Amino acid sequence: MPPQNLAFRVLLLKTNSLIQNSRSESTVLTAAVGFRVHSGWAAAVVLCGPVDAPVVVDRRKIQLVRTFTYAYRQPYHTAREMQCPDAIKFIRGVRSDAKRLAVTSLRSLQSDLGEGDFKIVRGALLLASGRALPGLDKILSSHALIHTADGELFRDSLRAACAACDLRIVRCLRFAD
Repeated sequence: MPPQNLAFRVLLLKTNSLIQNSRSESTVLTAAVGFRVHSGWAAAVVLCGPVDAPVVVDRRKIQLVRTFTYAYRQPYHTAREMQCPDAIKFIRGVRSDAKRLAVTSLRSLQSDLGEGDFKIVRGALLLASGRALPGLDKILSSHALIHTADGELFRDSLRAACAACDLRIVRCLRFAD
């Protein structure tokens, strides 16, 4: 079994339980959400049930940019063409918008599932390399680092959203097939 699947299966095992909703005395099923980041958006898949037969409860696209254009979906590519102060301001703006949009989307997902008697109790975020990024000047001088930084900006927004929504998250390294 590939390591990334093992990590998510362990996550499912930990969430495969029933909890009592003290407000209504109804049974609430716990669920786990997994995220995979793309350029300016993320796929979110919510699973529930036993680890050997999980059920997809919900899946949706989470938009992480205010305007779905190349400039915002690839913020470090865009910043490369700017003067340093403008680049910093632009990236901060995209980062701020991404965090706000991620929190709003995750709260909406939690609310929608709550109406169906599901509670998301854990999350998983698929990572790329997992390496720390250097400073902005070095990032903007390397096309490979620009791609890494673009992805990391959106992964950071999901990590922040999970923290804001009191959702424990595990990080799973992505391995080539």
